[in-house]
Amino acid sequence: MKNMFRDKRMKYRKLLLTVLITTVFLSSIGIGLKSQIEYPQAKIVFYASHIKFPLLSIPEPVLKGKEFYVVVSGKDANGIASSRLESVYGSFEFKLTSVTQVGENFYNLTFGPVMEVPDGLYNLTLVYKNGTTEVEPNSIWVISNFPKVVKLFAFGDVKTPTGAPYLYEAIREMNLVNPTFAVFLGDLVETPSISSAWKLFLGSYLMSSVPTYVVSGNHEFEGVGISDIYQSIFGPLNYTIRIGDFQLVVLPTDSDGWIREKYIAWADEVLSKSNASFKILAFHHPLFSPSIKDNGSAVFYVINENEIDELAASNAIYSSFRPHLNETKLLLKVIVQRNVRLILSEHIHTDLNVLLVDGYGNKHYFISPAAIAYDVADYDIRGYKILTLYSNGSLNEASLYYSGTGMFKYPNSIPIDSGEKVLPYKIGYLKYYYTNNDGMHHVVSFFSKNELNEKFENIRITFLLPKDKPISSYSWSPFKPSFSVFNSTNYYVVNVANVTLPPKSTFHLTIYDVEDSSKPKGNFFGNVSFNERFSIVNFKAYDEGWGVGEVNFYFSTDNSTWKPANLVDLVPLSNSTCVYKVWTNVTSDQISGGTRLYLKADVSDVAGNKVSIYSLFPAKKQEQPPQQVTQPSFPTEVIIVGVIAVIVVIAFVYYFVRKR
Repeated sequence: MKNMFRDKRMKYRKLLLTVLITTVFLSSIGIGLKSQIEYPQAKIVFYASHIKFPLLSIPEPVLKGKEFYVVVSGKDANGIASSRLESVYGSFEFKLTSVTQVGENFYNLTFGPVMEVPDGLYNLTLVYKNGTTEVEPNSIWVISNFPKVVKLFAFGDVKTPTGAPYLYEAIREMNLVNPTFAVFLGDLVETPSISSAWKLFLGSYLMSSVPTYVVSGNHEFEGVGISDIYQSIFGPLNYTIRIGDFQLVVLPTDSDGWIREKYIAWADEVLSKSNASFKILAFHHPLFSPSIKDNGSAVFYVINENEIDELAASNAIYSSFRPHLNETKLLLKVIVQRNVRLILSEHIHTDLNVLLVDGYGNKHYFISPAAIAYDVADYDIRGYKILTLYSNGSLNEASLYYSGTGMFKYPNSIPIDSGEKVLPYKIGYLKYYYTNNDGMHHVVSFFSKNELNEKFENIRITFLLPKDKPISSYSWSPFKPSFSVFNSTNYYVVNVANVTLPPKSTFHLTIYDVEDSSKPKGNFFGNVSFNERFSIVNFKAYDEGWGVGEVNFYFSTDNSTWKPANLVDLVPLSNSTCVYKVWTNVTSDQISGGTRLYLKADVSDVAGNKVSIYSLFPAKKQEQPPQQVTQPSFPTEVIIVGVIAVIVVIAFVYYFVRKR
């Protein structure tokens, strides 16, 4: 009897321990998830299964006053009645003017002309006669005039789901810096069969306000020559697009890293027929090896065909191209003979700039920006490049590298993070946010902080304001900028023009019809965490008026001598709230040894109201903290875990006693 009772007691103890461990584990997961940013996700749609052009990966440039064209597959083209272009500016209807069969099973639909539509990127919606619709997002690019100067945003190699934080940051920064168009250079997802990878990639990618052309990478292939999932969502592996004097040709390097002869021949035919003055090639694997960076510079001269052949056979060529000598020779000859000025690639997860000078003195730039992937080399940065191209065929070489570096001084991409394993660490040195920008408030603010060495001209600032008051009733602070107003269906769309962000600067702009005299608010929250030789605290700032502006952080170990925080990482949390991760070089050993960490935040709102907020870690009961000192609050989730654990223990003890 005693043995049976002991066995039952042991059984309950094991069960109790299992439940407690499971409870704490699941709750800790909840805490971890709540402490992380939830990056946007989008539903997986096979966008390229029926609509073949334009696509979210190949937006169609459409000049004002001109028609636009849609290519669909299948015999139901006659069932389409009209189309819509939709964006923040509203919805614009277009009649179907003609249907032409092209090939055995493809139809070219003509819509337009496009007249009273503001410049920008639009979702295309096909409307069928039976009332159903089909949407191709970010696929129509309305433009008043073809550009004579192009700012090309080059980035790639993200591999979601793990790379989601870096893609999100890159897309946000791209929307702000306002390039002419972008090229994403492959490796969208880690594995094409993982649905979460596509959902996370599409979630950030569809946030883009910039026409973006996509290249397939090796991670988009299920095997050599097999990329069915990628092609059903993003479309063809090879294509070309003409943007005025600029022509982009995109090729695949498959899963094994080289370009097949059939694609090179196709590109040669396209380029030979093109009269574009600036020709661009884009493919995923680079033609040149990053090992040539060890030489200090990478400039090659090819005066004749023999020298091209010698270069193709040399160790300067990337390892995946090197075994395919014939294709490498053909590719180099196409680049030289067709005067391709810019060749973009990725894959190597590090910067690489190579200059090839041919016998005519023409320069051919082979550019690989730093990746935005999760798996970069230790102490290497993640980043992108913004290249300045001219319609006369020239290129601004200074745009090939981040200000303060050099053509062959690495890393030389514009960084989006501190670098892998670099401490203190942050993602994003170009931060910005809006307050009340939902079309329902009579005050909207924009705030940005550029911590980079780079200057960004003509950034994108768009305000949405309710239409119950005329625009003339609004005032501006701190100055009245150049701007244009579009009367959308639900609100005014106010586009600010000619704003430049200098290096190491902050900028704010408010349009308002209400005053703001209230001070901002904020508090340190959660516990202090530690990362090697640093402590990390969290701070939340919010403002009920015009919005949060500059926030500066300081720390002290004696409540007398204050030092600036070693690093501050801003994470915009919601419409009126910002969260900051504040790094200080006070270690866990110091805290364990009795060192006190005093914290101060000087918070300003964009209207100029200010407040200083203090905190202390750890607090001693007998001491009075400094003014407005607040001990970092114990996380609610931890309290919940404790309550759950106590309830479970009580329940099991009660059950055990009753059974006994």
